[in-house]
Amino acid sequence: MDVRLAIYNVNGQLIRNIYHGSLKKDEYNFKWDGTDNTGRVIQSGIYFLYMQSGFNVQTKKIITVSYTHLT
Repeated sequence: MDVRLAIYNVNGQLIRNIYHGSLKKDEYNFKWDGTDNTGRVIQSGIYFLYMQSGFNVQTKKIITVSYTHLT
């Protein structure tokens, strides 16, 4: 089945393609490191996870928080 996972900002701009390809029916785990397609760390804010599997489409809101570790 064709599967697509992507991150979009609130303006609908693609931030990161996480996965796009065929997968067999099963359970999968995907990790996102908080970077965009060029490898830059994204800013804190609201983003959307777009998930499509065949005709099934879901969108989930993600809130990211960036921080700097102080020593």
